[in-house]
Amino acid sequence: MTTAGKQPDCPNKRRSQPALPVHIETRFDHACLMVNATSLGLQESQPVRIDPAMLAVNCAVFDIIAARRTELMQAASARDLQVVDGVAMIRHQLPWQTAFWCKD
Repeated sequence: MTTAGKQPDCPNKRRSQPALPVHIETRFDHACLMVNATSLGLQESQPVRIDPAMLAVNCAVFDIIAARRTELMQAASARDLQVVDGVAMIRHQLPWQTAFWCKD
């Protein structure tokens, strides 16, 4: 428990980022689902750096961004991949969220 105005006595618990064995240059021919669950793509200046050409021809691309059609979505659509954007996700979530938050 802390006293008013005093920070808790906790050591800095920053975790170093582990080295991931996957690089964005890797091909994902075996993947049938690619999900961008980050804020990358929200701003045009911060695109997702994955090339849909590296995805399998039957891969579906889900991008949580609803504010705009991202470069990732456009490139995936140009390859005729199935694309689900943030707007579609919101439409499917909205009835469930409304029911949850507006209980009688």
